[in-house]
Amino acid sequence: MNVTAPVSGRVLRVLQENEAIVSAGAALLEIGDPADIEVIVDVLTADAIRIPEDANVRIEHWGGVTALAGRVRRIEPSGFTKTSALGVEEQRVWVIIEITSPREEWRNLSDAFRVDVSIIVDDLADAIIVPAGALFRREESWFAFVVRNERVIALAVDIQRRSGRFAAVASGLAPGDKVVVYPPSSLSEGSLVRALH
Repeated sequence: MNVTAPVSGRVLRVLQENEAIVSAGAALLEIGDPADIEVIVDVLTADAIRIPEDANVRIEHWGGVTALAGRVRRIEPSGFTKTSALGVEEQRVWVIIEITSPREEWRNLSDAFRVDVSIIVDDLADAIIVPAGALFRREESWFAFVVRNERVIALAVDIQRRSGRFAAVASGLAPGDKVVVYPPSSLSEGSLVRALH
C-alpha cells in the first residue's frame, strides 16, 4: 500500500521500521525541512516573563565557529513542571526561537541538535557589571566591598538589573573597581586584603 506524505521534505526519523498492522492515524515517519528549523528551549517561568517580544538571541555551541543570531518568535502560553539535576521541581515554559543568520552559515545544523542560547532581555549601554556574589545587604540598601590601596571599603550601590550571576550597577562603582566576591562575615571596613591570581 502506498502512503503519501502530506508535505515535502526529508525523512528525519523512522518510527515504524518493520512490517506490522498499524492503527489509522499512527505515526510512521517524521518528515521535515532541515532548511526551515527553529530552536526550542525551556526557560524558568520567572525568567520568561522578562523576555520581551522579538528579543534578540545569541546561539552558541551548535558546532560552528561563530555564534548565530536569532529572535524569540513565541513564548508558549502554558508552563510545565521539570525536575532539575539537583532534584528540584521547577516551573518552565517553552520558548521558540527563529534563526535569523543567513542559511549558509548554519547549513549543517539539523533536527534535534544541541545548542546553547542567550536571550537578550536588557540592553544597557556602558553598564558596570559585577558578579552577584560581590553584593550584600545592609538594611534596605545594597553594598559591595571595593579594594582601595589593599584595604576594603564598603560602598552603597544602586542596582539597575540583576540575574543569578551578575548585576548591572547604576551608581556607587566606577569602571575598573576591584570588588570582593563572596565576602566572609568576618570582613570589615578597612580590612587588609590581597588579590589571588
